[in-house]
Amino acid sequence: MSNKELDELAKQVDVLNESMNWWQAQSEKAMNEAWQLDDNEGDIKKLENLERKLEYLENKGYFEAAQIREFDKKLAEYFTKRMKECKKGKKTQGE
Repeated sequence: MSNKELDELAKQVDVLNESMNWWQAQSEKAMNEAWQLDDNEGDIKKLENLERKLEYLENKGYFEAAQIREFDKKLAEYFTKRMKECKKGKKTQGE
């Protein structure tokens, strides 16, 4: 096992973090917009649009959570494999 595999995992976590940060910012923005709406007719259309946006963001959140669970599995597999190698006395590049 090399540092190359760990570097790949680091890249994946960067992508996940960027995606989650975007999702969180968009969700907060949409909720803030929703709280600022009045009950007048024009705002009802805006509310309907926000409802669709929030539904999309909710589904995106479920997708992101699934991606994180998959990454957690990969990370656990990496460290389990690495622990076994360390017990056998193997070293990776750069150790």
